[in-house]
This record gives sequence, C-alpha cells and structure tokens, in this order.
Amino acid sequence: MRSKRFEALAKRPVNQDGFVKEWIEEGFIAMESPNDPKPSIKIVNGAVTELDGKTG
Repeated sequence: MRSKRFEALAKRPVNQDGFVKEWIEEGFIAMESPNDPKPSIKIVNGAVTELDGKTG
C-alpha cells in the first residue's frame, strides 16, 4: 500500500518516465547514440593520453 503523498508525487509530469522524448539530433538520448564515439584508450608511460578518440 502506497501513501497518498507518493501517489500524488508519481502523477507529477516530472516524475513520469518519458517526460522528454529522445531527440538524437540534439544529443538527447540516454544510451547507445549513433553519434557516440568508438570506445578507445591510449596509455603512454602510465598516463591516459587518449580516450574515445579525444586527446587532452
């Protein structure tokens, strides 16, 4: 049995899954975007010098 407080909170739009639909072109996607970089890592002398194709 849920309390009325939690029932009311669950009905609020901000608490409902799918409040914002995925919008791949603008980067609004949680996982597995087609625009994600290929995973990679490069370590030189014990330090990460490149991660997912980016150097820093």
